[in-house]
Amino acid sequence: MKSKVLFLGLLMFFVIGAPVSNAQEMADSPLAKIEALIGAQGKFNEKENVVKVSFPRNDIQVEAHGVKLTPPMGLTVWAAFKLLGDHAMVMGDMVLLENQVNPVMDVALQNGLEVTALHNHFFGDTPKIMFMHIGGTGDVETLATAVGKVFTKIKENSGEFPEAKINPAESTLDPEKINNILGAQGEMKDGVYKVTFGRTTSMGGHEMGNAMGVNTWAAFAGSDEQAIVDGDFAMLESEVQGVLKALRSNGINIVAIHNHMTMESPRIIFLHYWGLGSTSNLAKALKAALDTQEVEENQPGKIHITFDNASLELPPGWKADATGPKGLLAQWQVIADVQAPSAPNVLSIIKINDKYSGVFNLFWNPDVRFKNGIVEAKIRANTGEEDRGGGLIWRAKDVNNYYIARYNPLEGNFRLYYVKDGTRKMLGESEKIEIKTGEWFVLTVHHKGNKITCRLNGRELLHAEDSTFAEAGGVGFWTKADAASSFDDLHVETQE
Repeated sequence: MKSKVLFLGLLMFFVIGAPVSNAQEMADSPLAKIEALIGAQGKFNEKENVVKVSFPRNDIQVEAHGVKLTPPMGLTVWAAFKLLGDHAMVMGDMVLLENQVNPVMDVALQNGLEVTALHNHFFGDTPKIMFMHIGGTGDVETLATAVGKVFTKIKENSGEFPEAKINPAESTLDPEKINNILGAQGEMKDGVYKVTFGRTTSMGGHEMGNAMGVNTWAAFAGSDEQAIVDGDFAMLESEVQGVLKALRSNGINIVAIHNHMTMESPRIIFLHYWGLGSTSNLAKALKAALDTQEVEENQPGKIHITFDNASLELPPGWKADATGPKGLLAQWQVIADVQAPSAPNVLSIIKINDKYSGVFNLFWNPDVRFKNGIVEAKIRANTGEEDRGGGLIWRAKDVNNYYIARYNPLEGNFRLYYVKDGTRKMLGESEKIEIKTGEWFVLTVHHKGNKITCRLNGRELLHAEDSTFAEAGGVGFWTKADAASSFDDLHVETQE
């Protein structure tokens, strides 16, 4: 009899107890937690460890050129969470009416999410639909709570876009009021007062600046009491969120966020905006956004060296050195070169000693301390039989310990190394690169923590994780053996 009771008890445990345990596990799953916090249904992709939640915009009726657009054709709001142990990354696409864009953007920014793009997906759609992409990194609960607030705001389907009757031909605004706030002079034409702030980037080894459209600009029209401003912000990727928050907190509407170029270095993101108000308030809003952008060159944390001194002297603090020297050091000199990216001068190796095989030629500055941030320079391979081309070194402890990124036109490859105690080890390679001897190229290194990304002419080609040198070190230029090269336009930007 006792054995029967024991058997029935065990049977009841497996029949009743097990489902309760499974139900608890389901309730505690990341999918269930995210669904509960957001208030939308989702799916779990076990292969990619991603939870994706979404809802269709069935509340809006959209047509494009006579075609009725339905949620499966792109009118579905979604957010995907990549689960990464104790934290997650989120990316998503918000489907919005024009009047919803800025109210929904405010909710995203105020709750710790990033806004990464804003654009259209259709032509001729009525009503006009905009797509706002969001992102973020953090703990799952915080991210899901933020996304839930964004989804709720979308479902409210509310918001207004300001309007005003302004004819630029009848403008009466006083440009001096704008100048005093922005600290810049503009130009009045046909009733529109326009102020422009130029920036620079590089494409294909050539500097692109204000005249090529790499600029922030603002166009004002109307009266001092009621004016319109529209324009463009040219931003580094690291500046986007700060500019967005400054503009939105001062009532400026964001119209688009996108790129205008490809393969540029550093990458430039463009933001289009529109605002109504007094000229003073509008100018103050723009000044607040401008103030969030990074300091200009040769300010704390940012160094720019062009070698363009009239005396052709080597810059102070820099010195010629070598790893594995076998004789006299290579001779480095500032020489005149009207074809230089930053004319009229460049830094060049002008002489290699006879015992060059296997020697690494360095020209570096141990006092330029770099740990995290960006190092970039323009480089030209001139001559070399055993070796050719060159590159950058950084986090250099001494002549025998540093990181290198270099390009060699003889081999057609781009490589990332470290040199430890005089011995070189490769961390990554990209092959079949075609930049000819005599052509300038842009080499960019982004190093943060133990993560290294290297670009060649704006293309991300090398990625590695390495902790060999974890502390700040010197920065400089590098060639191998008989490689004689020229260097120009060095940028060193330190970041936290």
